[in-house]
Amino acid sequence: MGSAKESFLRSKLLLIFREGLLKIAKSTDLRIVTAGSNSRIAKFFGEIVQTNPDPTRPIRLMGFTSWGCVSGHDILDVQGTDVVYTKLTSDAKGEAPLEPNHTHFVFPDDGSKHKHTCAIQYRAQFERNLVDDGIPVLVVVIEGCSDAIRKVHRSVVQDGIPVLLVEGTGGCCDLFAKCYHLYNSYKLKPDICDEVSSDESILAEENELIKNKLRHSLRIVDIDLAKTSCTNAPPDGTDFFELIYECVHKQNKYLNFIDFQGNHISGDSVILSILQALFKANHDNKASRMSEEQRREQLYLAYEWKQIDFVKECIMLYDQDWKTIDLKDLFDRALLDDRADFLQLLLDHDFPLNEVFENNDKLLKLFENESFTFNDEINGPLRAIYQRMIQPMLGHVFQVDAIFDPDDQPTCNTIRSFYSAQKSSPSMFSEIDVNKELFLWAVVTGRKELALLFWTRGRNKICAAFMAVLIYKSKAQLEKACKYLKWAEEMEQLAVEILERFYLANPHKCKQAIIRAVRDYDNVTWLQLAVMAESKLFIGKAAVQDVLTDIWYGCIDRHVGYLRLIGSSIIFPFSGFLPFVKKPIEEDVESDESDNIQEQSDSFDPATALTKFYIPKSNQELALGCSSLVRYQFDSEVNPISIKNRRKTGISVYFENLSTFLHAPCVKYLYNLYSYLIFLTLFSYVFLCDYHPLYRFQSGECFAEDENHTANKSSSNTTTTTTLTKVTPKRDDLLIDRRPAVTEIILIIWVFTLFLEEIRQMKTKKIDSTRRKLQMHFSTFWNRMDALSITLFFTACIIRFLPFQQGFCIARAILAVDLSLWFIRTLDIFSAVKRLGPKLVMIGEMMYDMSFFMLILALVILSFGVPTYSLLHGVEAFSWHIPRKIINLAYWDIFGEVQALDDIDKDYGLDGYVMFFLLVAYSTIASILLINLLIAMFSNTFEVIHNDADYIWKFQQYALVCYQSRRPLFPPPLIFVSHICRLIVYIFSHIFETSWFYTRYMKQKTRAKFKIRVNAALTKQIEAIEDALGKEVYLFSLKTSRTQLNQPGVASEEQKYQIQAIVFDRMKTFENRIQSLQHQQEHIVNHLEYLMVRSTKSAGDQ
Repeated sequence: MGSAKESFLRSKLLLIFREGLLKIAKSTDLRIVTAGSNSRIAKFFGEIVQTNPDPTRPIRLMGFTSWGCVSGHDILDVQGTDVVYTKLTSDAKGEAPLEPNHTHFVFPDDGSKHKHTCAIQYRAQFERNLVDDGIPVLVVVIEGCSDAIRKVHRSVVQDGIPVLLVEGTGGCCDLFAKCYHLYNSYKLKPDICDEVSSDESILAEENELIKNKLRHSLRIVDIDLAKTSCTNAPPDGTDFFELIYECVHKQNKYLNFIDFQGNHISGDSVILSILQALFKANHDNKASRMSEEQRREQLYLAYEWKQIDFVKECIMLYDQDWKTIDLKDLFDRALLDDRADFLQLLLDHDFPLNEVFENNDKLLKLFENESFTFNDEINGPLRAIYQRMIQPMLGHVFQVDAIFDPDDQPTCNTIRSFYSAQKSSPSMFSEIDVNKELFLWAVVTGRKELALLFWTRGRNKICAAFMAVLIYKSKAQLEKACKYLKWAEEMEQLAVEILERFYLANPHKCKQAIIRAVRDYDNVTWLQLAVMAESKLFIGKAAVQDVLTDIWYGCIDRHVGYLRLIGSSIIFPFSGFLPFVKKPIEEDVESDESDNIQEQSDSFDPATALTKFYIPKSNQELALGCSSLVRYQFDSEVNPISIKNRRKTGISVYFENLSTFLHAPCVKYLYNLYSYLIFLTLFSYVFLCDYHPLYRFQSGECFAEDENHTANKSSSNTTTTTTLTKVTPKRDDLLIDRRPAVTEIILIIWVFTLFLEEIRQMKTKKIDSTRRKLQMHFSTFWNRMDALSITLFFTACIIRFLPFQQGFCIARAILAVDLSLWFIRTLDIFSAVKRLGPKLVMIGEMMYDMSFFMLILALVILSFGVPTYSLLHGVEAFSWHIPRKIINLAYWDIFGEVQALDDIDKDYGLDGYVMFFLLVAYSTIASILLINLLIAMFSNTFEVIHNDADYIWKFQQYALVCYQSRRPLFPPPLIFVSHICRLIVYIFSHIFETSWFYTRYMKQKTRAKFKIRVNAALTKQIEAIEDALGKEVYLFSLKTSRTQLNQPGVASEEQKYQIQAIVFDRMKTFENRIQSLQHQQEHIVNHLEYLMVRSTKSAGDQ
């Protein structure tokens, strides 16, 4: 191949076969047999072996060459030593050097020189022995000469070995392909053949007619074809057409072709062609069905070569085929090999998945295959998996002891243990969900495709998706791998897509599903898992926000309006006349299963543990608005007598509405807002007008001695060191002037109630460790600010009562800072406002950027301020006022207040010029460079956060709703009343173990658990919708990903070579056109020269 076109074809052929053979070599022990000499085909396969990227899966390239045809074979005639063979060219005619990339060589020797007969015969016998041993053998022919025709004929007719010919490479491949296609086109149709099959003479005539047509069409010249022999064998009178025709006519099932000129040929096409060739050779055309062993071998070969379509189209044609073969071992291999496509195929044909995993030990072995170890002390393999592998990644979302049969747990002797024991029914997990367990295994072991497969097959897809998100994020943090974060985003997007489609299809059921307790996942809800996974996208969707809005308004009609709600909160008696939703929750969410333990029982009688209780109608009317969707566990009051049909008077309804109004989270928020504004007003009034010293000062001023000393020092021009003294007044000089004001005492009590509320919030967190409670509480910025504000306030109070003169001044300074913090704390309260909340999110991110900017700014200020101050004032005695003076000198220059310029304006000495240049450089950097840098940082932060700020704020709204739902009924300072009531309930429920108080305690404890329990019919409806939408979303995501892969920007190597082919064709066309133009140009020049000569002769004659 010498032309550019031939070079391109060779490169494309090398790429395609390399891709296909390397894929086969990854899963199969591949051996390639060639002639071994340094010919084109041997070089071709040698380059493939040389470019093998995986040394652990080598391709063995074997060469069969006659000893007398090897150039320089004398060098190789040694034993026991290594030989360096460097022959690149042949020394004599009939000899050829060896191809250096071969791994093995076989040199048959019959004593002849320059003859390939012995090698050809030995190689043919070698191939027959492999076939007899049941080893798949395939002959691949590229281009080919007359020797290749003999080789194909011997393999097909005599040995029964399939042959794959690369059509479009020229030589005998194109001859066989043309004969094969023409033969099939000339062949009679099957129905006509059946009619004449009884007359052998007619069949013979038809075959002879077809043979003559083929001979005429092919026009093979035996003498010319014999000259193409690679072995330089003389013409022996072989009729090559007869050889080709016999192969096509008698054994055409062994002939296979791959069209090299096709536009879509690739490495997978080579693999499929090889697999089809082996399948046709092993499958007897006379038999209608393959044997079970043949089908099993072909199935395993297709599995190894990843030809899923071939299995469906050729091997497993009937449903009965999937039932006659035991495919459990293939299923296990596909699990471990992460072959989701084969697993999908098996599961689509009713693979007995539950039978395979009937024993939980098989799940344990799957984890052990991934080098995970388990403790034998743990009861049950499934419990071991959850306790050792899954729960550490999920944190407190999944409680292992709550989802398994608690046979190994202590006996329930108390009310608390009884309730916890009732929380999970043993029958609930009597049969495991294999799809869920395999999904979790795939997620934990990092098998993304398998996880998606079992996710589509399992139930509760949104819960499963968020479980995967939590595990992926945990693995990303542990293994520092970004791929897990990407997978987490994909699973989160699937959950969001299901939610959006669910909400569009059925908003009411969707809102119920969001807060439905999912029994298969420890009774968690979609909302809980989304919050644990920090899925801002999920929380920000309209469906979830609609649920949160219902919860926020509580039992009040959400359409009542802000002004009316605020007015009713100010004039409290009017709140009883607000519209309330009156729909009872039992119509939609009450569970009617007889086997369901009374998890929502309202009281407990130790004597009769399974007593059926009734839900009073008063609580039914409290469950309005959001309560049509939300129900708290243990939310009913004790009443052993049914009062469902009791008629209520107008007064009782009015007072009930007042109580309902007070328990709404939005009303709690309003009253806490009013309380906080009153608190700030009281604090400001005390600090400005009613905060007096308790002792009479000797001088009447704070730190008078220090101030006088500083003034005297400033008036003197000396730079000597002075002695700073502190005059401590005698105790007799500190006379009691007055007691604290009433407003100040009220303020102290108010802050103390805030302190108690902070203690209550930390105490009620469901974490066993006190240290972890503190860590979780102070992980929130506003909680840290609350703690700092309260600490500063009480520190100031303590210092204020100390009997020394400066105590009041220190306390007043601390309170000044503390008051600023309380005012800043107001931002968190106003974050509930929709127009203000997202802006506060942006401000928070900008403050984070500001922290890094201030570090740079501090360095620049000190780089100018320290040397400039030293040049201005010289050496001074150390004082803590010096840093302030330095900052005062340099900082205000950024805002245009250039104080240093007045000091150096008339100083033309060396110090003056140094300070002048320092000021110029500082002003340029600080006022221009740094300020513009800050603006750029803020602009970038705004652009990045702007689109996500709304989702971030909506995510924070969940925390606000939970916080207000858990808050006591009364705001500070009356909150101590609620604290006392809760303390009484806790004492009587835990110490005296009174059932009524324990019910009230559980109601308070689970107040912010937005969870409902639906009946079996509604559960089936929700899961059916979720399952259908999950499959629809998954198929849509697959279609989208395939579309992205087929975009023009994502071109494969084959497509690139196709583009190169088009370019070569166009270049050839342009060359032909240029040559044509050159010929025309030469013709025109010759014609002009002829005209010039004629005109010259005519002028001479005249």
